Amino acid sequence: MLNWEDPLQPANATAKSSPVPPPKAVVEKARTQSHTDKSGPDKRPVLHAGNGLVSNDVLMATAGAAPSVSPDPLAVAEPPADYDTDTDAGATGLETLEMGAGRIRVDDKKIINCHADLNQLVPFKYEWAWQKYLDGCANHWMPQEVNMNADIQLWRDPNGLTEDERTIIKRNLGFFSTADSLVANNLVLAVYRHITNPECRQYLLRQAFEEALHTHAYQYVIESLGLDEGEVFNMYREVPAVARKAEWALPFTQYLADPN
Repeated sequence: MLNWEDPLQPANATAKSSPVPPPKAVVEKARTQSHTDKSGPDKRPVLHAGNGLVSNDVLMATAGAAPSVSPDPLAVAEPPADYDTDTDAGATGLETLEMGAGRIRVDDKKIINCHADLNQLVPFKYEWAWQKYLDGCANHWMPQEVNMNADIQLWRDPNGLTEDERTIIKRNLGFFSTADSLVANNLVLAVYRHITNPECRQYLLRQAFEEALHTHAYQYVIESLGLDEGEVFNMYREVPAVARKAEWALPFTQYLADPN
């Protein structure tokens, strides 16, 4: 039988003897923070959600305890004195509107580093982005369209699945039920702000909705099978193998979302 507490245990032992360095530009700062964080009189390391990569030992030691989460991870600071509203706010689409300004031309539009009005969808410059948005809308679906009767019958049958098979299903649901929320956060909170083209943003919003549908689908499966929702949705806080995956992904979103 697999070791469900740490199915990657053999690989982890090998990794300890010859660790592979992570991308420096993204995680160097996060790694430093994870080594310096302490809590309580025994000074044990604390797992901070998304605060950077930490060692497997730290994750194992803190499994079962909720990570400490900053209540305001992206605090809004006052703009610097040299902040130019018309220029620097272009990425948000909140720049000051100028009456009588010239109309947007195709050549004014760029995917990144563009200061043209981002609120005007047309004229299109990147037809492929608009087509992807239309294709996504044409492929629209909802989780309730999937008939779960056969799955429910199999799950309720005491001889239908082995315990290992049931654990695999629950662990997969435990990972993906929160992982696609992290993907959606990456799109909306990190990537979107760097894209300065309205038709590309339109598709990103559709993609973000697809991630919301994925999370909805996992919830639909969990509810249909009568699983413990609290157990499944909290696996990324309580199961080391699932926690490591989420902890690996979060620094990349934080890096892109950092205004500095």
